Amino acid sequence: MTRMYRNEMMALKLLCTLTLLCLILLFGASTTASASPCSAGVGQYESKQFEEANATFTGCIEAADLTTEDEGIVYLYRAIARTNINQMDLASTDYLSAVSLNKELQHIYVGLGNIFAARGSFDAAVQLYDRAYRAHARDGLDIMAAEGSWSSQCKEGYITIALDLEAKAYAATSSSGNAITADLLAWGASALVLRYHDEDRLTDAGDPVIWILRLQEDDTFIWRQADWTPHFASTPARHRCTEGEIAEANAAKAANAEMSEAETPEASTEN
Repeated sequence: MTRMYRNEMMALKLLCTLTLLCLILLFGASTTASASPCSAGVGQYESKQFEEANATFTGCIEAADLTTEDEGIVYLYRAIARTNINQMDLASTDYLSAVSLNKELQHIYVGLGNIFAARGSFDAAVQLYDRAYRAHARDGLDIMAAEGSWSSQCKEGYITIALDLEAKAYAATSSSGNAITADLLAWGASALVLRYHDEDRLTDAGDPVIWILRLQEDDTFIWRQADWTPHFASTPARHRCTEGEIAEANAAKAANAEMSEAETPEASTEN
């Protein structure tokens, strides 16, 4: 879980591909002699020049020559730029403006949820994650769907998750037999927030790290450390393991154990 993807564009494409395409189609190429401010902002954003992109998108908005839907897209990108330069209050306002202007951008609630989580407002964060999930996935989701066996490579090993919401408890056992437990700090229909018992990893502020598990619509989930930046960073997806994959992983474990036992010399009887 310590590995994370820090590439903002890759994470953003996973979360809002349609928005990215819309912005590039709208502003990525200019038919006039001078490029539009929005076009320049796209280039700055892709080059991770977030201070410059913030200023450029602000000018684009102030020009007031956008349709309502297009203005919502620009607010979204300015919000993401602002999260990367730690202007969280302004970013939150931009996220809300974006969704009020363009109802097709419901997935921006993920970004807003990440901001709330980074501030420790976990109940508000999971509600926002749920709103994002419901915008694009089936109804009737229950966080208990997080129970079961998961892995990024099921045949190589997996963890089995169990939840006790009444006790606010999380437990996971790996296929190698290691067990870990945690306190549930908050949960919704699509996400939960937890702190592991005996956690020795610390944030920059010196606090034990807190993890967010978010279910995805394709029967996967991702982990995210609550204080990670950029605000769309996460681990690779964990997939639900099939019975066949679990059986194969267990068989490989048994074979390795037999091999290790065969290679272990018998204990000496000499004093």
